[in-house]
Amino acid sequence: MVRRKTVAPPRGRRRSPELRTAADDARQPTQRSRKHRYRPGTVALREIRMLQKSVNLLIPTMPFVRVSQV
Repeated sequence: MVRRKTVAPPRGRRRSPELRTAADDARQPTQRSRKHRYRPGTVALREIRMLQKSVNLLIPTMPFVRVSQV
């Protein structure tokens, strides 16, 4: 006997407009498109790269010198 992989049935099959009924339309919830979101950390890495390329100091020089002097 040959073993077969089980395959999930295709999801989200749509019926052609000719075969649709009013009951099908009533059954489907209204779908709103999702706003695009980047994966966690992607924007943070982009900001890090941007800040590493810039020459602007995040902390002004004199206040940093005052804090670091003991």
